Amino acid sequence: MHLCTIRTQNSFYLPAGEGKVSFVDVRDIAAVATEIQLAKDNGTKSQQQHESKKYGITGNEALSYSQHRNSF
Repeated sequence: MHLCTIRTQNSFYLPAGEGKVSFVDVRDIAAVATEIQLAKDNGTKSQQQHESKKYGITGNEALSYSQHRNSF
């Protein structure tokens, strides 16, 4: 979908304006998933702590796409 503009303009465009999003880092998703899976595999007491739980793993701050771009 965005491949052409990424290749030709080194950009992609979204109809987000200055709307803000709490971005998530894939490393954070992996860390949480690993912790839960290890607890499950080990059958430890901490496994029960994860059952029926929801975890918020988004960033601490909601950023617009332009703010996120400028954070690098």
